[in-house]
Amino acid sequence: MQIKIKAFGAARKHISGYEPESGMILAFPAGSIIKDLLVYLNIPLDKGLAVSMDGRIVGLDIEITDGATIVLLNPLAGG
Repeated sequence: MQIKIKAFGAARKHISGYEPESGMILAFPAGSIIKDLLVYLNIPLDKGLAVSMDGRIVGLDIEITDGATIVLLNPLAGG
């Protein structure tokens, strides 16, 4: 299946060859879950990353759908 990745903040520094302007198109095995994608992209699972698929925040155990747009967002901090 084919998916599009968009990454923001520090999440993008982990993705080799990532182009911030266009994102990344990736062929990925059918039946994969969000956690599989993060491991493949070498993104640490313990950083509190928010992940959306097609505009909805999803958990790490959600199956990725063909043609999905996955957005990786760092948690916000403030004071």
